[in-house]
Amino acid sequence: MAQNEKFRDLLLDANRKGPRKLKNLRDLFKAANVKPANVTMVISGDRSLRHDVAESLAAVLCEAEADRKRLVTSLIAVGQKKGTSDDAPKRRRRQTIRESVADRVLDQKEIRVGCVVSEPFVRAGGEEGFAIELFDHLAKLMRLKYKSLEVVELGDLERRFKIGDLDLVVTALLPTFRRGTFMKFSRPIPYLGVPVSGLLSDSLRKRFDEENIRFCAEDLLAPSSGKVVTKLSGARLMLVDGEAGEEFSKAFFSREVSNVLKPTENPKELTPGNLFEHMKSQKADIFISDVGTCRSILDQPGAPAAYHPLEESDNRPDVFPRIKMGRGEIVEFPQLAVYRIVFGLPPEDPTWELMINNGFECLMSEGIRSLLMLYRKYIEQDGNNELFRPFLLSTDDTVQAHTALRFETIPEICELKDQQTAGEREGLVVAIAERVVLKMRSNTKLEESTHE
Repeated sequence: MAQNEKFRDLLLDANRKGPRKLKNLRDLFKAANVKPANVTMVISGDRSLRHDVAESLAAVLCEAEADRKRLVTSLIAVGQKKGTSDDAPKRRRRQTIRESVADRVLDQKEIRVGCVVSEPFVRAGGEEGFAIELFDHLAKLMRLKYKSLEVVELGDLERRFKIGDLDLVVTALLPTFRRGTFMKFSRPIPYLGVPVSGLLSDSLRKRFDEENIRFCAEDLLAPSSGKVVTKLSGARLMLVDGEAGEEFSKAFFSREVSNVLKPTENPKELTPGNLFEHMKSQKADIFISDVGTCRSILDQPGAPAAYHPLEESDNRPDVFPRIKMGRGEIVEFPQLAVYRIVFGLPPEDPTWELMINNGFECLMSEGIRSLLMLYRKYIEQDGNNELFRPFLLSTDDTVQAHTALRFETIPEICELKDQQTAGEREGLVVAIAERVVLKMRSNTKLEESTHE
């Protein structure tokens, strides 16, 4: 087994540059409180470096938290056990392990970056947008080398990742269960999420109006009456294969509703114009997708006369606040669910995944001022429109408390947090009122039975 000299040299170099400058590796093992074999066997090429060992070594070799994270990533990247040698018996030879993208980054080689158009995160052409500028900060911080961002189709990601043709995808990617079967995801982009919403055909809405029935988004999850299910019978449901809308609908629509809806054919072209044409040709009554796609469809000529956003019930507090979205004419959409926004990564490359996520963590520490300025830039660009603001979240449990305080200096996030608190209070008041009414009814029945 060939020795891992690159790993040994990285350790020695980090020690020379570090604050303690220990005499030798033995002193390093002692200071880090790690078993020598856990490191020497990595140097000899007999095993891969464990993450906890890398963290212990980095804690001794670096003072700053950001430097420790970078060193951990580098140590794990180069501290991997190599495959068997060429002269080993073929029957015992293992499948060749694909080189980690992290190795190419450390060797200052180019990586392959793709982007998917999804405004306002990636605008047409792939050269502008919030996600593009965010990646630019990340690339400079991590010293990533790449020729340019290749514009790719969302439906082509599975094929590209399977043939190893992409190292990173920059867009407002939603981490659905289906996508998780052929790719990995970065940590969520802080304080941003994409709601799932829906459109209702004018013809189906009139069908409900004829019976004075108000059809709401909530009826898809728990029908308010048997009449709702009857009116939905035969309605045509359009979904995009593998997207968040399809995943949500199949997982959370009530069985009664799912049983009476008829699926349309899956659309092949996913541009807003083609989706609207497909809806018309398939006579779709209900369309469930991310809110950005729903809004883009309504921007197509003729769409506002044929389709409208699903409505929320006026009888109960909204589980999520309604989303106001649009350019010029602002339209309200219900939020059926919220998916976080991530970047796409190749499968089976944990070292590269760790490196990207550590890059994000560094961006949220030493780069926090630039990051917040980027958020404010796109909020201000909205002006009287609602293009970026609808994707802001009131809270983010993936962000550490001290960093969350920085994000909450953004007035729009504070406003959302206040709205959420007010909504929770309203929901609590309604729940208490309902319990009081039920209690009063129960007491009335008890008194009546006593008098009898």
